[in-house]
Formats: sequence, structure tokens, C-alpha cells
Amino acid sequence: MSHPTELRMDHRDLLSALTTEAVNERTANIDLASTSDLVQMLHTEDRRAVEAVEMVLPEVTQAVDMLVDTITGGRRMVYVGAGTSGRLGILDASEMPPTYGVDPSLIGGLIAGGRDAVFQSVEGAEDSGSDGAAAVMAYQEGDPRPLGMVVGLSASGRTPFVIGALRAASERGMRTVLVSTNAIETVKTIAPFVDLLICPPVGPEPIAGSTRMKSGTAQKLILNMITTGAMIRLGKTFGNVMVDLRATNHKLRMRAIRTVGKVCGIDDTRAEQLLDGSSWNVKVAIVMGVRGLEADAATALLASVDGRIRKAIEHTS
Repeated sequence: MSHPTELRMDHRDLLSALTTEAVNERTANIDLASTSDLVQMLHTEDRRAVEAVEMVLPEVTQAVDMLVDTITGGRRMVYVGAGTSGRLGILDASEMPPTYGVDPSLIGGLIAGGRDAVFQSVEGAEDSGSDGAAAVMAYQEGDPRPLGMVVGLSASGRTPFVIGALRAASERGMRTVLVSTNAIETVKTIAPFVDLLICPPVGPEPIAGSTRMKSGTAQKLILNMITTGAMIRLGKTFGNVMVDLRATNHKLRMRAIRTVGKVCGIDDTRAEQLLDGSSWNVKVAIVMGVRGLEADAATALLASVDGRIRKAIEHTS
């Protein structure tokens, strides 16, 4: 019986076509190098990953706009990956609530093998496309807001768990993105149904097949840009300052005080007073300080301009 997410190329032929599996000639003798030389080799390869990401910025731009449209349309997004890729997705998703004050279920992460796989390898978990499809469907049913976008993370571009999840999402009309570090021509043959492919050409890893290295670095950079870009477009920053952070610990409370003080041009004591008066809502405190409003009026004003501080500050009756 053929698997519903069966790849279109013979397994051995496919692996031979993947640059992530190739041997890097530049580091072929890395085991003979001095410590300082091998560190320099690794750093040089990391720089290649950054340069590769620059080549796919138009595709990253599309992904940012796709995520903005998804969120403004009342829908959610989830990352799906295995191993290093899956952990990177979960890491990025987990940072969204404290950094930008969004609901934890707005941007989520799924990893082959479940929660245990975040901390240790769960061998074989990535090999089931049907498990990937089931994971997305379960995630879809776990929240009253519909799931509108699925971002698959797979260095090879062929991970069955990820491909199965993306196929299931595509069949149900969700927007789909696949981030891979192999050649886009190869990845297209594996997942022709995906809406957007982001494939930075990082080249062979410094240690053959170790995709937690350049591939992981490139993926992390791309995920940073997708979510950060979307949050900026959604008004979660004022300039380059976080204004929707949740002050849930001492460090974040100090950051909130500094932010309000800087934006309003006031000292820390006054900034803390405004934050106390706004129940530690940074946006409300800023509007209170700049516009001279009480908390209720500042809250209402922000609500009338979709929470965007610039519009609230410039608002005229």
C-alpha cells in the first residue's frame, strides 16, 4: 500500500540530490585543524548561511504578509517540524506571548514525536505522514478560532511528518509555507502543492548531514523575520520598541518602565505610576502619558485605532 504522502523520487536518488547530505569540501580536513582553525571554518560556513537567507528575502516578505493576512482574518498559524527544525518552530512560537502580548494559541508549534521530542530525539517519529496530518487536524480542533496557515520546517524538504501536515492543510484550504535548505527545484518535486517555498541555498553542512548547523541557523533567521515582521506590521511595536510585552517578571517590568519612560520622555518613577494606573499595559500607559488621559479613555482610544500607538497619539477628535 502506498503512503498518502509518498515522495515522488526514489529514496536513494532523493538523498543523493540533497545538498544537506553532501560532503563539504571546504571542511573535509576539519578533524586535522587546530581548534582556532576549526572554529574559523565553522564561522565562515555560518556566514554563508546568512548570505543564503539574503537570497530569499522576497519569499520571506511574502510569508510575512501571509501571516498578517491570516491574523487579521481571525485565523491562527502553526509551525510543523521534526528534530532541530521542530524545536526551532516551538522556540519561535513560545516567544510570541511574552514579547508581543499575543494569545499563546495564535502562533503555535508542532513537533514529530510530541512534547518529549522537544527535549530528546524520538527516533522514527518524523517518518509518518499520516501522523503529521493528524497533528494538524488535532491542532485545528483545539481552538475555536480556525487554523489558517501552516509553516512546515524541514531542512531536507522531504520529512514525511511535515509533508503530511502540509498536504492535509492544503487540502483544507489553509495557506502553506515550506522552509527548506535544499534546492528549490528539488523541493518543488516533493511538495508541488505548497503555496510558498522558502529555500535558502546554504550548501553542504560543515559536518555532513548535521542540519542543526547552517540549516538550523538559516531557519532561525527566517522564522525571526516572519513573526517579527508580522508583529511590526500589526502594530506591536512603536518604532523599534516592544509595546505589547507582558510584564510577567522583574526583568520585563523594568523593561516596561524604561519603554514608557523613553517614549513619554519621563523619569522611571512617573513611568511606573502610569503603568500602575494602566494595570501594567504598556500601550495604555504610553497613551496616558503622551495624551494626558486617564486609563479608561486611553484604552478606548487605542481600541478605536486597532491598538496602534502612533494613530492614538496623532488622533484628533
